Amino acid sequence: MPNQKTFNFTPNSIHALPFSERPVMYFDINKSFMVANSKLALAVGKRSKTFKLIYRKSVNGKPTKIEKLLGSYPEMSLGQARDKFADEVRVILASTDAFIKKSTEAPITFTECADFYIEDRAPSKNEIGIINNAKSELGNLPMKDITKSVVRNYYQPQRLEGKYNSANYKREIVQRIWNYNLEENEDACTSFENLRNPAHHKIRLYKAKGFWKPRPSEAKVNDDQIKPLFDAIETLDHPDKKNLIKLFFYLGQHPFTEICEMRWDQISKVDNQYWWNMEEGFHKTEFAHTVPLHPTVMKIINTQKGKDDKYVFVSVNRKDNKGNLLPYVRSGFTKQSKAIKHLLEDQTITFQCFRATVTTKLRELGKGHEPSYLMNQQLQGISNRVYTRSDFTDFKVAMVNDWMEFIEDRLNETK
Repeated sequence: MPNQKTFNFTPNSIHALPFSERPVMYFDINKSFMVANSKLALAVGKRSKTFKLIYRKSVNGKPTKIEKLLGSYPEMSLGQARDKFADEVRVILASTDAFIKKSTEAPITFTECADFYIEDRAPSKNEIGIINNAKSELGNLPMKDITKSVVRNYYQPQRLEGKYNSANYKREIVQRIWNYNLEENEDACTSFENLRNPAHHKIRLYKAKGFWKPRPSEAKVNDDQIKPLFDAIETLDHPDKKNLIKLFFYLGQHPFTEICEMRWDQISKVDNQYWWNMEEGFHKTEFAHTVPLHPTVMKIINTQKGKDDKYVFVSVNRKDNKGNLLPYVRSGFTKQSKAIKHLLEDQTITFQCFRATVTTKLRELGKGHEPSYLMNQQLQGISNRVYTRSDFTDFKVAMVNDWMEFIEDRLNETK
């Protein structure tokens, strides 16, 4: 138990506090910042100084203590700590009973989180099988007690057998359930909300150097599936997501999460050709990149004008701390993806496989196209600069036009 001391916090006094081999807890006695049942504290250890909110209240005759981490000094100043302390206290005092209930009830277990994930996400049969396996081995453990070592022991048998796909799938299931519950079930997950995801790591090869990397999926949309795919998209209820999924296919040379984050300031027009200009750091390769936007694509984009000043597509259910609308995210398309797979009677079709579809088809057209230029993929012996040089704009436009023409031909086919 750390030593406890009190004094009037000031920037100079906190700066002057020496680090301590034995933990020391200091409490602020500045009357201007004191609130009933709550104190601003500074925990000092060997190498750190950390601001905390300490809340104590008697519940049914039993004392209840709650600690909330506010931030580390000097990254967080005393003024910032006091502001955050005041904000957190308001939340606590506004719903004291609910706050205490969440903090005193038994920590949520892996099984409870897995069941919430299953009910909310309706995963595939294959995923359900792995989840049930994880529940049988990790189910009774509180989420806060699941460490990296626990996860490693869970997938270790498959790793030792060289079954790296199976091992990684087991690791990924734990990662998904952990992250999804924190995002969608946060009120029940206070017991582990400040912990790092224990399954967020790469699996090392057994008795070998380097990391195992999964092979990319070989799934593609076949030519005869294109019209049924668009027919399936048209059955969807959500107009924005319907249009976005069309763009996922039209702009399949890009990860669909990038398309969701397309901004108005990235779109320009040069000589009657519209371009999507991705700055360095936006595209996953971290290099600046441009891609032509076909008139069919621009028709969809223009329907979004006036909805938001920054992003082309925004979700009314996602806002930042200032109330600004945010783009759609990967998890927001689960329902639509499931519906499309069901209508196509093909569980291998995902938004990710649209990229392989574009690559394959452009090469099959027999027009000498090299999709790597369009997708900003580096070719051996070719400088990264070539992908933004004006010399290659005609190649990019030609590839986009041929791809879109191919799609239109498939959509206009009659049986």
